[in-house]
Amino acid sequence: MNICEAGGQGADALDLVDRSQAEAKGMNLEQRLAVKLLAQASSMLGKAVSETLCTEPDRRVIRALLAEAKEMIGEFEEQYFDMDAAPAAPERTGER
Repeated sequence: MNICEAGGQGADALDLVDRSQAEAKGMNLEQRLAVKLLAQASSMLGKAVSETLCTEPDRRVIRALLAEAKEMIGEFEEQYFDMDAAPAAPERTGER
């Protein structure tokens, strides 16, 4: 993979979704996983941008990165927006 031989993105996109902040905002596991998909798609798009700015960009790499980002965005939409439509299961407490 080309990415201008620079090593791609500096910070991992998954670091954008800090677990403690997500929990403080009331996000459940499914919501955090959906947001991580969006962060990964953002990372793929960043890599595609970096590749296009190279002296000799590899169009096959760009196309593959875009395809992967589109797939992740589609999965995000399914998970994140379908969660709103589906009724939430009641949480179990230790009571009987």
